Amino acid sequence: MYDCIVPEFALFQQRRTKPQAVFELRLEYRRWLHLKSAAGAGPAPLSKAAAVAVALGYRAEPLDDGSLAVLDIELEAALLLCQRLPELIGRYEVPARLNRS
Repeated sequence: MYDCIVPEFALFQQRRTKPQAVFELRLEYRRWLHLKSAAGAGPAPLSKAAAVAVALGYRAEPLDDGSLAVLDIELEAALLLCQRLPELIGRYEVPARLNRS
């Protein structure tokens, strides 16, 4: 059986070879969802989460520690993504204030 998420999975796997540093993504000025695998879950759920996020139009970036950052995602979409992938641990981050320079 062919899974329709395979192209996005391959794209995420290519990006994982060059993880972005947190300071390069400027996460302190963005809303983002931090996803990491629960103990024993392996990397497959993170790859699936990245594929789903990209399919929904969000930017998904792997971080140095092996976790995933979904950038500029709304709270409702973040909650739905966490509900759809219960094997991941999600933390939603909102900046204290936006730098408007």
